[in-house]
Amino acid sequence: MNVQLENNGKRDAILNSTLELVKSHGFHGAPMSQIAKNANVAAGTIYHYFDSKETLIIELYIRTKEM
Repeated sequence: MNVQLENNGKRDAILNSTLELVKSHGFHGAPMSQIAKNANVAAGTIYHYFDSKETLIIELYIRTKEM
């Protein structure tokens, strides 16, 4: 198993979950616990990839802008 691919999959799942929830419920309606639940990861996993919700949103913006 390639750990890097698995990690990228989790990171992508977190970003996709965040985008979905922010689009549906807004920034404040997308708590980290719900983002984790929708991404099928533990809440602590998010903090492995992103320091804070703000950092997560910034990364999501960069990713979306590059598409």
